[in-house]
Amino acid sequence: MHPDLILNAAGSIPLRWVDEIFRRLSGRFGAQFTEKFRSGIIVDQRTGKAPNPSDSMDFAVDSGLEEAKKVWAEELDLAQITPDQIKRGLLARHQYPPSCDEFIRGCKGTDGASQDPEALFYRAQAEMGKRRARQAQNWPSSSLFWAAASLGNDLLHSDYRSMRGRWIAALDSNQHHVGDIPDVSDDVALPAPKMTREEAEVQIAQVKRATRSMTFPNDNKRRLEWAYAIADETARGVYKGGMHGKRMAAEAIRESRKPVPESLVPFLTKINPMEDVA
Repeated sequence: MHPDLILNAAGSIPLRWVDEIFRRLSGRFGAQFTEKFRSGIIVDQRTGKAPNPSDSMDFAVDSGLEEAKKVWAEELDLAQITPDQIKRGLLARHQYPPSCDEFIRGCKGTDGASQDPEALFYRAQAEMGKRRARQAQNWPSSSLFWAAASLGNDLLHSDYRSMRGRWIAALDSNQHHVGDIPDVSDDVALPAPKMTREEAEVQIAQVKRATRSMTFPNDNKRRLEWAYAIADETARGVYKGGMHGKRMAAEAIRESRKPVPESLVPFLTKINPMEDVA
């Protein structure tokens, strides 16, 4: 059986306390909290080894989840968190599943927005979910909004483990993006910057002329490489070419009668020029 205390820590945080912390947070956030720790490898809690077919499954646990609990116990101990502070951490109104560092800050009653990428990811998921439901949002910064928006629907339909690389890249590329957060006015989560009717018509005409000049056979994939490169960089939140480049890429792919990547769909030219400026 696992030792009750962490060997390298001071020895004040029993694992059974962390079991209770995980139980409470799992009850509040469901699989969104526990799944980020699971490895899918089942071991016997008493031995740490894979159970035999004849063994009782009463002690079967996920190895990744158990290791996470041990790390949390050690980190809480090293941070000198007291039982009363753990109670404060459990009473804290976390808006998203906390990481270990976030929980420790809750135990200490630390104010201020977290800069932990994982915590920011779940905050962005929560706020973007409210946005899609046309509810009031509370973004801690416009740069977080633009990082979230650059990932499109992938943000809402993925977990942190699978999105970690793209999310950190999106945070980095948007850290200085201070543009206003646009109001949700239609089904497009990211409306284009406002412009006059004349400006919209001129831009649309330019994009259409450019894409018509690029018409090519459907099987000539090499001519589309630049457009797919823009789609990929847009999806990863690292494209710096601006709205015009994204529109050109989207139109070029559509003109070739190929499916437009999801990251470029919001930038397709609308039939009604004023749809983008409403």
